[in-house]
Amino acid sequence: LAVLAKEEPWLTVLAIQPGIVDTAMSRTVLANASELGSQAAEMQSSQRIEALQPASAICHAVLNAPASLSGSHVAWHELK
Repeated sequence: LAVLAKEEPWLTVLAIQPGIVDTAMSRTVLANASELGSQAAEMQSSQRIEALQPASAICHAVLNAPASLSGSHVAWHELK
């Protein structure tokens, strides 16, 4: 990521972590939580977010991310 940002300075390159998104897959994992142990605890319904939330932040970043963020890893909620 950092290499690409340096090789292509005209691009703003980001790795965006969307969080735990409420999807069919996350619901299936949560339904089988007893088999997965502690990792499934992270996916409790109160922590999962609607896909529209990170998607909106990512779209905003595509249009408005400052070049100073290039080469970095950010969480979706840091892009607001």
